[in-house]
Amino acid sequence: MLGSRLATLILLIGVTPIVARDAVESRTPPEKISLAALGARLFTDPSLSKGGKTACSSCHMPSRSFTDGRARSIGDSGIQTRRNTPTLLSVSRRATYFWDGAEAEFQAAVQRPLFDPDEMGNVSADALVVRIRLAEDYESDFARAFGSPEITLTRIGEALAAYIRDIDEASRHAAAAEKPSLTSQQLAGRRIFSGKAGCGMCHAGPALTDEAFHNTGLAMPGEAAADTGRFSVTGDPSDAGRFRTPSLRAVASTAPYMHNGAFADLDMVIRLYERGGGSPWVRDQAEEADPVARNMASVSPLLAPFVLTEDERNALIAFLKKL
Repeated sequence: MLGSRLATLILLIGVTPIVARDAVESRTPPEKISLAALGARLFTDPSLSKGGKTACSSCHMPSRSFTDGRARSIGDSGIQTRRNTPTLLSVSRRATYFWDGAEAEFQAAVQRPLFDPDEMGNVSADALVVRIRLAEDYESDFARAFGSPEITLTRIGEALAAYIRDIDEASRHAAAAEKPSLTSQQLAGRRIFSGKAGCGMCHAGPALTDEAFHNTGLAMPGEAAADTGRFSVTGDPSDAGRFRTPSLRAVASTAPYMHNGAFADLDMVIRLYERGGGSPWVRDQAEEADPVARNMASVSPLLAPFVLTEDERNALIAFLKKL
């Protein structure tokens, strides 16, 4: 256990051991632990949530490439959130964070879910810090990681950020070291990815994302649960319905897909793009006159219909599964 201590009690008079109430206890100095090790403990601790039921790892499961397998995540209140849980692989070097780019700084992004009422639900930093202080051995672990036992929100965020960076870097190194050879089918899929299907226009670079926001035609204006995406951050009507381009790292194990988890498998995603994206619409003149609704009902000009044979579609899926 990360919070365990090594302690040695030596009670000697001459050479005869005895037990005494007022004996002097001698302890070995506590070993240092890394910030990432402390972050790993915090990451799996439901004490970080208001109700004590939800840990970071409840939605970001290591066994699912740090996603949860749900269309949309379940918060500490037991209520389904608005959006799909994205993988934490490739996140530490992003330009902005979350599907709508709500944060531009990594540590702020790490702390944000702690206070989101739909996620971990904390209402104040003070209440969160008190719960962690009351948990067994955390002061010892903070002392071993930071050099002093003070527990603060900033330190909690630093430890969580260190852990997420650690898993991100480890996965990058593993991917670079593996250098998998591709079968003829996967090579064909790579050509389709970069060519006919146009996936590489947005899914490019080491993290397989252009760091931009696009409307794929899945945001329907006028619905009760309509998600305006990037517009909710910028207030710019042209951003309505736009969502971040997700990384495709480990994409085979991060289903379901899209910001709302609408598609259960990669075949469904590819067929969406074959059609040139979704088919949103404005329902009446009022929506037509509303720039937010009108932009939500549009589709990125980068999405043009294309046709794949069944063999080509299977080849593209085979390549995606190697990413």
